[in-house]
Amino acid sequence: MVEIDYKTSPDAEALLWVEGEKPFLFTQSQAILARTWVPCQDSPGVRITYNADVTVPSDLMALMSAENPQQKSSDGKYHFKMDQPIPSYLMALAVGDVVFREIGPRTGVYAIPSLADAAANEFSDMQKMVDEAEKLYGSYVWGRYDLLILPPAFPFGGMENPKLTFATPTIIAGDKSLVSLVAHELAHSWSGNLVTNSTWDDFWLNEGFTVYFEQRIMEAVYGRERSEMLATLSRQDLDATIADISTSEHPEDSKLKLALEGRSPDDGMTDIAYNKGYFFLRLIEETVGRERFDKFLKVFYNSPVSGDGYRNFPRLPPEKPC
Repeated sequence: MVEIDYKTSPDAEALLWVEGEKPFLFTQSQAILARTWVPCQDSPGVRITYNADVTVPSDLMALMSAENPQQKSSDGKYHFKMDQPIPSYLMALAVGDVVFREIGPRTGVYAIPSLADAAANEFSDMQKMVDEAEKLYGSYVWGRYDLLILPPAFPFGGMENPKLTFATPTIIAGDKSLVSLVAHELAHSWSGNLVTNSTWDDFWLNEGFTVYFEQRIMEAVYGRERSEMLATLSRQDLDATIADISTSEHPEDSKLKLALEGRSPDDGMTDIAYNKGYFFLRLIEETVGRERFDKFLKVFYNSPVSGDGYRNFPRLPPEKPC
């Protein structure tokens, strides 16, 4: 056993602090920021399990990408266990004045008290999404699927931290018009969290598969017309991104296979990975037929190459990228 004593800094890039009467802390480890708050091999090709003991003020609750409490601890002490191997970018911590609202037997939402009821109503279809996702591509292996509504300072729409998706409050629209983000982060429970790209050069293997899965969940829950509307919007976003990249310093970033050596992996987190990847997979589906493509995906998500039940995409050859 190797023990490492270390201290991180409030300036660590993964830690975001929100001041106020009830302060809030949350992390964002993707892509390579886990190293700023935990000593680790910060690569998507390396998986870890973890236990954590966290002490916070007694009027706040601590949550992680692990087994989570549903009520505040009277002494502010929490113990967390993640015994399923995950890449380091999925390590997550949040601390705030939040309460829990149950949605279904395996789903629920955390939010500040003033938003809790609105969030529970907005995401009342979460359990149905989980059920439909399982019908498509196999069992949800992470136990619970819960959602944490973060402060507006959260710089993304959502983050697929296992067991506990982090989400922006701006998706609480009042009419469920933005719940595709929840479908997307749920889909990551299979594509990304269960089967992961080995390098950030192959980021589209996470996101392209996830957008495809997201669209299938939305079609199953809300109908084909709504999923096709979302696909149309995705194509518009993709066309705009390709136009921007074509005149940028790195026009080659319009390819699915990236070349990020010496650059930040964040440079590859564009609509190319998400939507070009999605339309490539949709082309395959429409070429070979949905039934055959679904058979492939069921095997893909449920036939791990390692004995622990999780795997990474192999490194792809650099020649002839898409």
